[in-house]
Amino acid sequence: MATRPYAHDTAYMNVAAGVNGSLSFFYSTPVAVEGAIKAYSGLNGTGSLLGTFDLAANSSDLYDTWSDATLHFDGIAQSFDFSGSDNLVGYDDISAVPEAGSPAMLLAGAALVAGLARRRSRA
Repeated sequence: MATRPYAHDTAYMNVAAGVNGSLSFFYSTPVAVEGAIKAYSGLNGTGSLLGTFDLAANSSDLYDTWSDATLHFDGIAQSFDFSGSDNLVGYDDISAVPEAGSPAMLLAGAALVAGLARRRSRA
């Protein structure tokens, strides 16, 4: 199958609190896509490019096969550019863990501790 070069339309996912090191997701695409996802240190695709991810074709034109993948990068990303896969790729279950020490991470940790404490008190 042919590969498609990077498109010029924009499709960003911003995470103001920052994401440290990886973005996990499922995808489906009938064609290989070079530069499908790019991680940047700033919002809206600004700052330093921290990493890119190419997608291999994994499906028919019906988007009937889904593969899990993880984009690994160095540093803290505040945005992910999906523009290179516009109108070619389906994404699902995108998971980005905010930077440790961010308010979102602290709240998630507090909820986990509270949940564990409730489980122990019931036992």
